[in-house]
Amino acid sequence: MISISYTKKIVKSDVNFILRKIDTFAPISKIVPKINAMRIAASIFKEVPQLSGSFRLLTKQNTHYGVFQVDFLPFIDLNPSDESAIFTVLNFVIADTKKKNQKAVVTFDQPLWYKAMMIRSVKNLDITILLGNFHTQMSYLSSIGYVMQNSGVKEMLSLIFAENSVDKIMSGGHYSRAIRAHDLLSTTLKTLIFEQIKDQALVRNTSDMYHTCINSCLPLDFSCEDNDVISILTNIETIKTNLKQFPLNRLWLLYIEMVELLFTNILAERCGLWDIYVSSLKQMLPYLAGTGRNNYTRSLYWFLNELTELNEDLLLEFQKGLFVVR
Repeated sequence: MISISYTKKIVKSDVNFILRKIDTFAPISKIVPKINAMRIAASIFKEVPQLSGSFRLLTKQNTHYGVFQVDFLPFIDLNPSDESAIFTVLNFVIADTKKKNQKAVVTFDQPLWYKAMMIRSVKNLDITILLGNFHTQMSYLSSIGYVMQNSGVKEMLSLIFAENSVDKIMSGGHYSRAIRAHDLLSTTLKTLIFEQIKDQALVRNTSDMYHTCINSCLPLDFSCEDNDVISILTNIETIKTNLKQFPLNRLWLLYIEMVELLFTNILAERCGLWDIYVSSLKQMLPYLAGTGRNNYTRSLYWFLNELTELNEDLLLEFQKGLFVVR
C-alpha cells in the first residue's frame, strides 16, 4: 500500500480551460477502404478472412518495439472513483516516472478520465492523461446502433445471433460480437456495390493485389499506391454518388462509412498509427454528439484539445507507435 494523497471534491467551477475548434471533417487515411476493396474483390473469386483477419495477415510482419513489461503496482485501499484515489494514482505515476527520467503518462476510461483531468487542471500536475479507446469504441458502436434503429439491421442480425445478443450489439455491448456483426453486414452491402462494377479485369487485378500483399508480406500502405486499387475506389465512389439520389440508400451508405471509420480507429490502435488514430477520433466526434453520447462527446472534445498541446518529445514517441501497450 502507498500513502494516500487526499483532495477535496473537484467541481466544474474550479476548472478553467480554453477549448479550441476541432476540424472534424479533416481528410482521413484511406487504408481501411482500400483493404476492404481488395478483400471484397478477392472474396468474389475465393473465400478470404473477414476484415479483422485480413488486418492480422497484412500486418504480421510489422516491426514493433517488443513486448512491454507489465508489473503489479501498490494497492490503494479506496473506491476507484474517489477523487483521492485518482489523485494518489497521478502523484504516484509522476513520482515513479521522475525517478526513471521519463514523461508521466497514464490512461483512464471516460468516467475516471474526466475526474483525473479536473484534478490535473486544479493541481497543475505535469502528467499526460490519455482517454481509454476501448470504451470510446463501445460508445461509438452504440451510436451506430442508434442511427440504424428501425432500419432492419436488428432483424437481419437476428438471423445470425440470438435476439438478446442483438440488443446488446445495437447498444454497444458484446464488443466482439458487435465488431463481427457490423463487419459481416457492411461487407455484404459493399459486395452488392461491387457487383455494379463492369470492369471485371479491374476487379480481378484488385483481387490479385490482396493475395500479393498477404503472401509477399508487403507494407500495409503498399496497396494505397496501386493504380488498380485507386481506380476501383473511384468506381465505387461513382456508384455511391448515383445511389445517393434516394434517401434510404443514403442511410445505408452512411452506415458503411460509420463502420469503416470504426475499423480505421481499430487498425490505427492495433498498428500504433498515431496520426490516423487522432484523425479517426475527430471524425467520430460528430456521430457521438448527434446520437446523444454526451459524456463521451464532452470528454473526447477535451481530450482532442489536449492532444494539440502535447510535449514535442512525447508526440514523437506516440508517432513511433508507443501510445499503445503491446
